[in-house]
Amino acid sequence: MFHRISESVLLRTRRNPDLMGPTDHVPLTTIIILDSVIEAVTRRSITRGSDAEKAFIDDLRTGVPAIALETLNTAADID
Repeated sequence: MFHRISESVLLRTRRNPDLMGPTDHVPLTTIIILDSVIEAVTRRSITRGSDAEKAFIDDLRTGVPAIALETLNTAADID
């Protein structure tokens, strides 16, 4: 993660020993300020019964079975 030195993560990171489980690991929380450069996430959908929905379902029917699973051995292969 990249941040300005003036906004050091160390100043916003907290240890939470009260949330610690049975291991010796202490959970950490960090506050990250997101500026307005980040685009808002909006809901996207395909209209039910539309040509776009039919095309999407057809792509799933033909595309998913066509995946050659024997060639997917690493994360890079999957990407």
